[in-house]
Amino acid sequence: MTSDKLGDWRIESVSQLAQNYGSASAGSPIWLLSLAKHRKHGYLSFITPSAAALCLNIAIEAAKRSEAIKPSLSFCPMVTPDGKKGMQVTHDSVGNLYQFFEQSMTSVIMSFQAIEVFANSIIGRKAPNNILIKRKRGDKNVTPGEAERELSTEEKLGQVLPKILAVSSPRGNRAWQAFKMLKQARDATVHLKSHDVYTRNNIDRESLFFYYLNYDARQSPVAAIKVMSHFYPKVLPRWLSHAKDLVDHDFRSRGPTAF
Repeated sequence: MTSDKLGDWRIESVSQLAQNYGSASAGSPIWLLSLAKHRKHGYLSFITPSAAALCLNIAIEAAKRSEAIKPSLSFCPMVTPDGKKGMQVTHDSVGNLYQFFEQSMTSVIMSFQAIEVFANSIIGRKAPNNILIKRKRGDKNVTPGEAERELSTEEKLGQVLPKILAVSSPRGNRAWQAFKMLKQARDATVHLKSHDVYTRNNIDRESLFFYYLNYDARQSPVAAIKVMSHFYPKVLPRWLSHAKDLVDHDFRSRGPTAF
């Protein structure tokens, strides 16, 4: 239960009755409910979650676990093939190292997924019948369903959502820069190539795993929150505001992890 006593923060939509209604008194919470057939219960309903909030919570928790693992890694001296001195993760820390990678991968993927489902939910609920997309090879009109399926995440964020929500495009601002970095990490994670796993002889090139080691995993959900917050310049949705409070509290209480 959150401090507003309206239920779990991941609820899609919640409000309060403005006046008495039947047996419910003014101020009672009202929620959006999902109802469908169930093979055992006939019909089953539940309070509708925000899909973006679910993804974001997975990302936040995975990032916290990832950063909590970092201090447990131990090292020993090593020498590179060309004689340079460095450090090596010890064999007894390999299990923790791999758990760290797994949690980092989860956080990156689910942070980006949160943005994707966020964009799709707005398009699905609020987009007009025809959406004009400007492209170098010629403009294109798409339906909301086509927009969800066919447009890139950049097009959804840069063109479609600003028109629907009557806000400026995030292109070029800090939120967009955070999105591009997150997208690069997500693409490398989802479409993992051999050179992203193993640097071979190019030790000055940063592989995906070294990217995880060099950056704070909590920056992934932070980037997602920045991008989605851009589209609500006045008041954030309840679930997004709470997610922001979660990551802000974690950074205040623990600070950046040393590595």
